[in-house]
Amino acid sequence: MEMDRLGINILGVREIKRAGADDFWSDGYRVIYSGYEQRIAGVSIILKKEWARRVKSCWQYSERILMIRLEGRVCMQMSSHSEKEIEEVYEQLEEVIGAAKGKENLIVMGERNTVVVEGRAGRSVGQFGLGKRNPAGESLIEFCYERNMVVANTIFEQHPRGIYTWKMPGDKVRYLIGYILVRTRCKNKVSKCKSYPSADTQVNVNRNHNLVIMDTGLR
Repeated sequence: MEMDRLGINILGVREIKRAGADDFWSDGYRVIYSGYEQRIAGVSIILKKEWARRVKSCWQYSERILMIRLEGRVCMQMSSHSEKEIEEVYEQLEEVIGAAKGKENLIVMGERNTVVVEGRAGRSVGQFGLGKRNPAGESLIEFCYERNMVVANTIFEQHPRGIYTWKMPGDKVRYLIGYILVRTRCKNKVSKCKSYPSADTQVNVNRNHNLVIMDTGLR
């Protein structure tokens, strides 16, 4: 319902808490997921019918990373984990990204316990970030810099409500910790990237987290 209401064609979801990996259809939507056998964490990509039919291949790499190729285009979904696990995820991403051709429009979605600086950080972070950079933020910026990627939800000026993706219980502090990364040469194709506190994500997703939506051309 929220995908229809907000005009979302491809949705990345984390913390799905499903065992194993699967690829199935439900009410006109295609659900591809990869999770732990213990039913903790896990990641998923949900596609509307017209986009689901464009899936050329799917790589359910692990319970933390899965990749789909849409007619030569790639999307990836990462989940959040401890600092040690995040380092492992970055190492695994090296292998996954190696499967994406240099001319493909690579999009990485995920949430890391990462805070990038408020203000521009080289070519990897725009001037509309949030918060004080932490060590995990340094790792993300380094990752983006080395691969010529940019944090899409920092390149557009937004109302403060459109920047933060997580708030501490009691709404004491708000953070930007959920990101969509795109290749720098493709950032001009992105027309919008912001969070939506009003989206109804409380049924199956942590109620303190906001949905992040990006509008982009894929040609």
